This record gives sequence, C-alpha cells and structure tokens, in this order.
Amino acid sequence: MGKHGMEHPADVDGALDRLVQRPEVGPSRWRHPAVARLLYAPGVEQALAASAPGQRVLDVGAGLGSVARALALAGRHVTALDAAAVACAGARRTLQGTAAVVVEARFGPADGLAAGSFDVIRFGRVLHHVPDLAAAVDHAVELLAVGGRVVVEEFAPEQIDERLAGWLSVQAEALAAAGVALDALPPSAARSLADWQAKVARLALIPAAVVQAAVARRFALGAARWEAGLWPDVAKRIVDPAQAGTIAHRLAAAEAEGVCSGALPGVILRFEGTRYD
Repeated sequence: MGKHGMEHPADVDGALDRLVQRPEVGPSRWRHPAVARLLYAPGVEQALAASAPGQRVLDVGAGLGSVARALALAGRHVTALDAAAVACAGARRTLQGTAAVVVEARFGPADGLAAGSFDVIRFGRVLHHVPDLAAAVDHAVELLAVGGRVVVEEFAPEQIDERLAGWLSVQAEALAAAGVALDALPPSAARSLADWQAKVARLALIPAAVVQAAVARRFALGAARWEAGLWPDVAKRIVDPAQAGTIAHRLAAAEAEGVCSGALPGVILRFEGTRYD
C-alpha cells in the first residue's frame, strides 16, 4: 500500500533517533529531524499503548520503519509491511539492530502472512487508499489471533476545509513577517483548498468515516479521536534547522488547540478495535 505525496529518498534513514539534517531533499518531512520526530510521535504512542511487550505486531504501511523501530525497541515482535520497494529498503536500514522483519507486499491474501500469526495489526494512514475495505478488514481478522486488536491511524483529507486552509496561510505569513526564512509561502487558502480537493478526487481517497465504519463491521471499536496533523505543511518549509523544532512544536500545539475548541477540523483519526470472537 503506497502513500500519496510521500517522499522516499533512497538513502534516507527514517529512524527517529538517527535522522540527520537533509537540506538537499528540500521542503519535506525528512528535512529536519525535529519535524519528523514530532510527526511520528503520536503514532508511536498510540501503537505502544495498544500493544504489550512480547506481542506480535504487524505494521501495515510501515514506510521507512520509524514506528516499527520504536515498537521493536520496546520489546514487540514486529513485522513491517509495505508495498513500496524504496520504503522497504529504507525500513531495513532503519530496523538494523532489531529483530523486526520487513515484508515487501501488498496487504491481502497474497502477502504470505500466516493466519492467526499476530496479536496486533497497526494500519498507518493506509486504509483510505484501499478500494476493497471489506476484504482488507476480513484479511486483518484472519491474520489476528483470538482477541487480537487493530490500531488505526488514518489521515482524513476530506476534513480539510476553508478554515484549516486559511489557518495554514496565516501561520506561514506570520512566520515570514517575523523574519523566519521559508522556502516559499504556501499557495493562497483558496488555491490550497482546491488543490487538496483535486487530490482527493484524483486519488479516489476514501473518507475516514467510511474507513471507520468498515473496521467496525468486524471489530468492537473504542473511542475515536480527531487530532491535528496538517501543521507540517508549514513546518517543513522552514529553512533554519535551529528554528524548525521550536516552531514545529508551536504550530502543532496551535493546531491541536484549534481542533479541541472546534475552530479547526481534525485531519487525523485514531481508534482501536478488538476482534469479534
């Protein structure tokens, strides 16, 4: 399962604790380690809270293996699965020194994974790409042991509206006015919103609520949480690495406050579920 808009430079080490400054990749999430760490930290926290040491965890859509590495170092038996060869190559570097296994395959009956071989399956922002959600959820049930759990972190681009697009423009303009060097300002709010809507249509991205309903058919779900997640669109444009970490935290906190107050929509949906047995 690939991810739209994901940069996978072939020689980037995705481990959160070893990511180095990469100015040559331009404005991307890989440019500053502080931005990458902040972006992945909530996913790591969710996956750790939903699993236990010694459990067998499948990370679907593992990318460069940042979350998988954290799980492996915390004592989980991790299998990192991704359909992209370049992502798997990066994950193998990231996971060096751990017992985690990398599988290059598309999640489904042909992935070669054994029935009942996992206690937890994590879906990392991938289900909104899957045309046959029912089949994917059924496969998850098959791979899980009795009492197994799914951990879902889902990006919901359909939630992006004029409020959030406007907020991003205001943040970037305020940083520039304060003398913070950015590669470029984001497009206007109207243009940004139109671009997002066009991407959703072009890639036929599935709404997060539809994903949640599909998972609920086979799993007893816990409480869902809507969270901030678009702040990196500004943070990754910051040129100075000394400023990137501090400003990224401020942006993330400000967006989170807007989501909590209802002033901004959440674009990350998190929930967990236990297999019906």
